[in-house]
Amino acid sequence: MRDVVPLAGGLRNATYRLESTGGATAVLQLLEEPTLAAGRVELARHLPVVLAEVGVPSPRLLDADPEGRPPWLLRQWVPGRPGSAVRTTAEGRRLAAGTGRWLVALTAADPGDLRLYRAWARPKALEGLVARWLARLALPGDVADALDADAALTRREARPAVLAHGDCSPRNTVVDADGTPVALIDVEFARWADPRFDAAWWQVVAALDGPGRAAPLRTALRAATGLGAADAPVEAALGRLRLLEVAAHTARRGEEGAGAWRERLVAAARTSR
Repeated sequence: MRDVVPLAGGLRNATYRLESTGGATAVLQLLEEPTLAAGRVELARHLPVVLAEVGVPSPRLLDADPEGRPPWLLRQWVPGRPGSAVRTTAEGRRLAAGTGRWLVALTAADPGDLRLYRAWARPKALEGLVARWLARLALPGDVADALDADAALTRREARPAVLAHGDCSPRNTVVDADGTPVALIDVEFARWADPRFDAAWWQVVAALDGPGRAAPLRTALRAATGLGAADAPVEAALGRLRLLEVAAHTARRGEEGAGAWRERLVAAARTSR
């Protein structure tokens, strides 16, 4: 092995770019939750094929060991840079528009018998999870009330579930030199969810990565996905509930940065009303 480079990415799992002495490049991901490793590897093996069928490129799995210590998987390397690294408004719009077209394509994807997380496709089950996450975080009363209202809104306005990436964001998109997306990576959080779920979370993370550029990116993404004004309240609610999920899980695991996710959640719940 000639070079090992840590990579910044999504929410979890240490990730490295490996380059062999022969010049071959791949991505190694160390999976942090051993009990979930077999399922993560299954998704990494099969979902890129499913996504390719609807025109969404995603790197293929090269090798994996879900029973390793730690479990790991090795993926194809996709040349480019993360979408979170785009700097100009024009690049951001190309990133957002291209991602939006992929999200539309995902609604037609058929994962067959793949085992996918279903709680976000079952509004009553999601309300139960929201209650558990709120109890774990012990949030201020006004914040908890606002998030309870979000859960109720998503239940009332639920749409039939589709395949969702689960952690769709600029961070999990590879783009070329002008900001055009060329691959969607890190599919291990795929789930059934409301068709607006991925777009909602993408907007949350885009705003975290570049607050000053969030508005044009949001406009371009929503236009490409066909989301209208009537969808906006549910999008916002789904984004806050996903933020709640992330805050609760990072707190449960005592992860570095858990406090920052909690602060973002409180701010989002209070400034959105």
